[in-house]
Amino acid sequence: MRKLMFMWLFFSLLSLHALAVDGPVKFLRACPQTSGDDVILSWVVPTDNCGSFVSYQIWGRENPSTPFRPLDSVFIYGTSQYTHVNAKTTSLLWEYFVVVRFLCNNSETPASDTLRIDSSPLQPELDSVSVDIISNSILLGWTANNEKDIKGYRINIEVNSVNIPKAFVTNTFFISTPENPQTQSFSYNLSAEDSCNLVGGISKTHRTIFLQGLVDTCPQTASLSWSKYDGWATGKHEVWASINGGPFGFITELPGSATSYTYNGLPLGDSVTFFVRAFSSQSQASSTSNTWSVKINGVALPKFCYVRCADVVEPDNNVKLTWYFDLSGQTLYFKVFRSLDGVNFIQVDSLNNDNVSEKTYTDASVNADGWTLYYSVKAYDLCNRLQISSRIVKTIHLKTTSFEIESVRLKWGSYKGFDKDIKEYKISRAVDLGTGFNWQNIFKSGDTLYTDNKLPDEPGEKGFCYKIAAIEDGPNQYGYSDSCNSNVSCAEQPIIAFFPNAFVPTGVNTHFRPVISFADLGTSYMVIYDRWGGIVKKIPDLRIGWDGTGPSNELMQEGVYFYVANLYSTLNGTTRIYSGHVFLFNSE
Repeated sequence: MRKLMFMWLFFSLLSLHALAVDGPVKFLRACPQTSGDDVILSWVVPTDNCGSFVSYQIWGRENPSTPFRPLDSVFIYGTSQYTHVNAKTTSLLWEYFVVVRFLCNNSETPASDTLRIDSSPLQPELDSVSVDIISNSILLGWTANNEKDIKGYRINIEVNSVNIPKAFVTNTFFISTPENPQTQSFSYNLSAEDSCNLVGGISKTHRTIFLQGLVDTCPQTASLSWSKYDGWATGKHEVWASINGGPFGFITELPGSATSYTYNGLPLGDSVTFFVRAFSSQSQASSTSNTWSVKINGVALPKFCYVRCADVVEPDNNVKLTWYFDLSGQTLYFKVFRSLDGVNFIQVDSLNNDNVSEKTYTDASVNADGWTLYYSVKAYDLCNRLQISSRIVKTIHLKTTSFEIESVRLKWGSYKGFDKDIKEYKISRAVDLGTGFNWQNIFKSGDTLYTDNKLPDEPGEKGFCYKIAAIEDGPNQYGYSDSCNSNVSCAEQPIIAFFPNAFVPTGVNTHFRPVISFADLGTSYMVIYDRWGGIVKKIPDLRIGWDGTGPSNELMQEGVYFYVANLYSTLNGTTRIYSGHVFLFNSE
């Protein structure tokens, strides 16, 4: 029984001791007031379950070289603050501790830690200010101050060198909204604040990288430019890109001084997004710019460029091209090319696209009477890139050969360029009786040779002239059935001339006029002489002839006169001279 009573008394004493004032005061801070000279001391009220508390005793000294002395006592248990009035008037180096009286044994007086008057926190520094490329938010990060009494951090956004309070946070990162880093750079700094509401120095301002770009459609390049990161020295830059929203891939590394980069080979029709990342030369910190995106739409290509005809046209045997073009393509202009062999082409001309589906062009720089000509039309876009080429077309070159005045042999090259096959060739013949050609169809052939044995009686001034038309076996896929003409070829014939031996100026046969074939009457002429060799008159137009008058247009006397006619060939320019005499009769 005694043993049990002893054990109960022993454990009761232990329990009572455990519920006493539990130790020294937890001294929190000694805060100088921003207005006035007071210092407010704060602590945590200890537990006192045994009721042993008597007072808090405040001790202090002006500086570390003087001894501590009691300043005051506080006798209310629940008190957690004490104001040291006018403390700053004597010193700014005050140190304090608090003693609690007593523990449960009513004798022990534990003292708190010693604290100095609180000073402003150290100046923090931002690690980086960066753009989150996913959320388009601005992220701030920094290292926590190596101090015990930090309540949090004040974030400022700097606008025109003025700090505007943005937020107060208790961690070491911050997401800034609603600033849009796609529009400009943004500048930030911060300062630390302790539990006494003292604010430390403001950090160095950091400024985001603002990325911009220009696109050059034709070379398919993106010219990137960016503002330098402000906050630390940049050691290097990296450029990254994403195509059509895919993962970003590393493009290139650039020196820290770089502020631009040209990206070559932008794919047509794809969206490409870029960002630039700067790396500090002094730490592992980095900063990412905003993103910049570009898309070069692919230029719509024409589906066809069909040269319907390479037509040799009168009177100069120039070549007229007609082509049909798909207007759904984004074409800026055309180039016309010509060749003598179908292999080596030269540019003849260029034409703007006037958004007309059917275009024509006449090559006036050639005479297709001399050779076969090949043509091709090519379409180009606004970047001078070739879009589409037509098939090569070849003109019909016709060559005629005469056999005296009995027949003419025709030989021509086949036409090339129709979408469908050639159905036939149509042969036309004409003579010039002084009023130009009057064409008549004389034969249709599937061959490229023909001999004309049914020549007309009157060959005209230029002889027998021919042209060939290739007839397409249409309609073709474009809905056309075309015909294309060759050059005009006149058969070479010797000059034929008949000179009458008499005429009556005052009668029925009033003019001495030769009948001539295969001579150029525009350049040929005749001179009339009297019997003594004197020139009576020069006749420049043999179509009219001599009307029997003299130099003053007086009627000449009846008698014999002599003539000399210079006739020029219509085809090869050779000259033939005819001479003789003619008798002039007067009917009076």
